[in-house]
Amino acid sequence: MKLKIQIVVSLIAAMLLFPAVSQAAGISLGFATWYTKWEPYWAQYKKQMQPVEFGMYSFIYPIPNDNPIEIKPNCMYGPVLSFHLPANISITTRFLYGQFTANKKDYYSGIFLTLDNIGLMRRYDADIMLRYGFMDLLYLKAGFKYVHINYKVLSLSESLIEYYMAARIEKNNKYNEYAPVIGLGVSIPAIKNILSIDIDAVFQYCFAMGYVRESIITRTELTSHITVIPPFSTLKNVKKLGAEANLNVVYHVPVIPMNLSVGFRYNMYKKLQKEAENKLKYEHQYGLTAMVDYRFDFSKKAIEASNDQDLKSGKDDTGI
Repeated sequence: MKLKIQIVVSLIAAMLLFPAVSQAAGISLGFATWYTKWEPYWAQYKKQMQPVEFGMYSFIYPIPNDNPIEIKPNCMYGPVLSFHLPANISITTRFLYGQFTANKKDYYSGIFLTLDNIGLMRRYDADIMLRYGFMDLLYLKAGFKYVHINYKVLSLSESLIEYYMAARIEKNNKYNEYAPVIGLGVSIPAIKNILSIDIDAVFQYCFAMGYVRESIITRTELTSHITVIPPFSTLKNVKKLGAEANLNVVYHVPVIPMNLSVGFRYNMYKKLQKEAENKLKYEHQYGLTAMVDYRFDFSKKAIEASNDQDLKSGKDDTGI
């Protein structure tokens, strides 16, 4: 399955990029970074209300929200490649990679006290975007996004009530997300040919696939038996609807064909399927962005080469 997906993605990229290279008026190479706070829906919990009866009286109180996965903000970074085509069209591919540390507080599940040791979370973001400028300031933005996430969790549970019982649970979690996107943007020239402000927003429909491989070892004091449950896997498909907004201030270096930009990026999804009552349906990712890119303009080189050829031809005709 994984090989088939890679082949399909490679073919799509080939169909899009090779014609672009052959007709490109220029190519930009760059480096991008995103300092981001990441709050996926599967890591968040909401407070629940617990009914309590005391004699003739009854009331409800909130159960402490003490077991979400807390993911620390960090930088994602990677290369950017753009093909600039005629008629105000450009195709941009971007790849970002980031490592996130996470932790989760101890919590009780029935009579068991559980401690989750969460390993390093690795996140890979890749996208390809087509941008078409029209009506001077406006541009259309459409493309495709892919996200891969993987991390491991080692859970240790024990019960000291009645008789001793302990369990060791190891989970290997993987998520793959595929999302087509489309939206509009505006590019405002704050200072002509030097400084511009780009604002855009896109809608996105995401198909996410979750994969968990789990193995369990338990032991009880009553029997002293060790029970080993062979590894088993569970799959979960999720559909999400969301939006992404970008604000960038772009400085066009006047001396060399280089652009420097800083901005802010916000990504939001709402999970469409029903979830457990204590799970949130929304997820958020946001933070500061920065990028630098250098443009190789083929059209100017072609014109210069053509002028040189015309000069040479003129010299030959005059006999000089």
